[in-house]
Amino acid sequence: MSPQSNRFNIVAQTYADTETLALYFTKAKPGVIANTDVIAPGVWADYDAAGKLVSLDIRSAPRTTPCHFFDTAEVVAGKQPLAVNWHYSAAHTRLVVLLGAWDTGIVTNTVETDDPNVSLGMDADGKLCAIFIANPACSTFTLA
Repeated sequence: MSPQSNRFNIVAQTYADTETLALYFTKAKPGVIANTDVIAPGVWADYDAAGKLVSLDIRSAPRTTPCHFFDTAEVVAGKQPLAVNWHYSAAHTRLVVLLGAWDTGIVTNTVETDDPNVSLGMDADGKLCAIFIANPACSTFTLA
């Protein structure tokens, strides 16, 4: 893990009522979100006035990720519990956010989004298991 990885303060929040996984890349104060775009089916991105990414919402997350959101560390219906891990890859100048995995070895396909800085890693079952954010320090969102 890069020493720079500690500069990112990602907070994950699940919302059972809407089956949404929200990933916050900066502390959103009232009024900071200026625009929301759907950047891929089921993936919504919130941006500040400068166009920097503030958060991502993964809709229908229990069905579109390989994770469950129950309050248990046990496997449920063949799904691992949600675990959000991240690391900064200096070699690729990108932040890698992993959902339920510890490395990118399970990514079999990468899908581009409408945001040129964000791409989605899919596993062999077509489930969203990683999010790749290019140039996070300069063009994507505020560092903690």
